[in-house]
This record gives sequence, C-alpha cells and structure tokens, in this order.
Amino acid sequence: MKKIGCLIGGIILASAMLTACGNKAAEEIAAAFDNTSLDIRKIDVDSYVEKLGEYNGLTVEIDKKMEITDKSVDQYIAYVLDNMGVQGEKTEVSRPIQDGDVVSIDYIGTKDGVPFDGGTGSYDLTIGSGQFIPGFESGLIGHEKGEVVVLPLTFPENYGNADLAGQNVEFEVTINEIFEQSAPVLTDDYVVGLGIPDVTDVASFREYIKNNLEADAENRYVTGKREALLNAIYEASNFTEMDMPENLLNYYIERTVAEDKNTAQSYGTSLEEYVQVMYDKSYDEYMEEAKAAAAVQLKNVMLCQKIAMLEGVTVSDDELDKELMANATQYGYKTINEFLMDKAVSKEDFRNYLIEIKVVDKLLESATFVEK
Repeated sequence: MKKIGCLIGGIILASAMLTACGNKAAEEIAAAFDNTSLDIRKIDVDSYVEKLGEYNGLTVEIDKKMEITDKSVDQYIAYVLDNMGVQGEKTEVSRPIQDGDVVSIDYIGTKDGVPFDGGTGSYDLTIGSGQFIPGFESGLIGHEKGEVVVLPLTFPENYGNADLAGQNVEFEVTINEIFEQSAPVLTDDYVVGLGIPDVTDVASFREYIKNNLEADAENRYVTGKREALLNAIYEASNFTEMDMPENLLNYYIERTVAEDKNTAQSYGTSLEEYVQVMYDKSYDEYMEEAKAAAAVQLKNVMLCQKIAMLEGVTVSDDELDKELMANATQYGYKTINEFLMDKAVSKEDFRNYLIEIKVVDKLLESATFVEK
C-alpha cells in the first residue's frame, strides 16, 4: 500500500535511487506565465520597500551544525532500506497483536449497516503505520489470530471522500495471521547491487553514507546562515501597503504549491483532496498559507534587488545562461529549457536567485553568527 514517489533532491544514493518522473505541474506553470513579466528589474522596488533594514555587519543567531554520529548513520541506513523495499523476515507468532506487528486481515466497513465503497478488502497491515483511519490499528492491539473484531470508528472531518468525512462507521475485522517482523539485514551482496562507485561492502557503504550526511549537514549549516541573515534583514524592513505585482505574486503562489500539486496528480487525485488528507487542513486554509509564503518570498526578492542596486550587484545575460547551463547539465538535462520546464522555474526568476546568492555572499563577509 506504500507508494514511494521520486526522491527529488535526495543526497544519498542519488545515482542508484533517483528515477525520472514527469512534472505536469511545472509544465502548467511554464505555460501560464510570461517570462518577461517576471523580471524583477522592471519593478520599481522602492514603491514596495518603504524601509530597508540594516544589512551590513549584522549579528545573527543560528543553530549549531548537526553532528553525524554512528547512530545517525544507522538511522539513515534503516531509512534507506525501508524506502528501497528491503524487508526483514516475518515470523508467525501465536501471541496477541502488539504495536509493530504485521497482521493479515480481512475487513468489511459499513455505514448504517450498509457496506461502503472502498471499505472492504484484505490486507497485510503494519500496526502503528498510520495507514488506516485513527482507531483502526490501535483497536486490533491485544487481539489474537482467529478473532473477529468489531471496530466502531469515525472518519476524520477533513477526509478526502466527502460522503465519509465525519461519518460514524463500523469495521468488522477478521484476524488471519500475526507476524513479528525483524529488522532488515544489510549485506555485502545488497550493497554491491546498488551500483555505487567504490562501494563494495557494508563497511564502505557506511563510510559513503557518513560522508554524504556530513556534506549534507554542512550544506544545511551554510543554508541556515543565509536564511537567518535574510530573515534578519526582512524583520528589520518595512513594506508599503501597495498590492504586490499580481503576475509575480501568482507565479510564486504556483511555485509554492507545485510539488503538492504534482504529487496529487501522480496519485490521480485533486490538490484539494490531497491537502485535506496529507495536511489535515481545508484547501482554503492551505491556499491562504501558500499565498502568505509566496508574499514573503516575493518581498525577499525585492529586498535583495534593492540591496543589489545599492551595492552594484548584477547578473548579466551571459552569466545567467552560463549558470543555467551548468545547472541543467548537473541534473542531466540537455537544454536550459528542459531544465526550466521540469523545475518549474522561470529564467528571470533564476536571475533573481543568482542575485540573491551574490548579495548574501557579499553580506556574509561582514556578518557575525552566534550558535545556539
């Protein structure tokens, strides 16, 4: 029942684990927005930035860099094995069901005594996985093989199926088998099968994992510095009451929801239903948060453009194309347009990104960071 999508941006086992996946949401964004209208240089940012906060010589608090321990490596390896479908052995037991057991069940769901669509089936369920509605899995704990358990339950108010949302139902569950599942075993043969260069056994695989986790920790630490610095400038700045440029704001809203939209499409459902199930909130609540996040993102773009003008920071067309081609090549794309299309990024927005990089790099030279 578990469905694992593309592990976009994963730092570990990228060459072995990543698979190509279409990005329909990105294509829709590319088709909907005129690239030239997204050029922040054509916006009078002074009309929106009422006061630019101090940006040179700032002192900013940041989180300490994560320490990578043997436990960290063990936890990540367990995560990799699980997501690669490597399962431990299942041993049938004769005791009552416990949390973590795998139970083979038949179930019939009824509402007002009538079976409802999708409520009847057979399944090997891991207790505690959260795959069924609240109360289903916990309601089986303590019961034994051969029992028929009746579970009176209530579907969540925000359940994706409006006919069942908030409704009282009853599940009749027959427990056929109970299994205790041992932890997956990492072997040299499995490691070799991953096809990672210079990784030939478990020891070298662990070293590979550790090196990548340490690189990721360093990347997160540096990213944390940059984000903390930008946030400090944002908090010290004021903006006018003018409405944000509509096309730019809509673009950032669409980019904010693009990943969820694409995931929903891959499941064959709507974004509305997806967010209700995944985030336990209404579509309207979700979109309000997306709009707020997009507005902050756009304001940060304006702040960086304002600082860039004051500090003489620019990104030429030649520099933009060179960086775009480098990124396209890094991610396996043959052309810049393919890269922009699949990543849901406008060319001018990528220029904004490069300006932000240059601006923040310049500000990092005079900033002081205090670890907490």
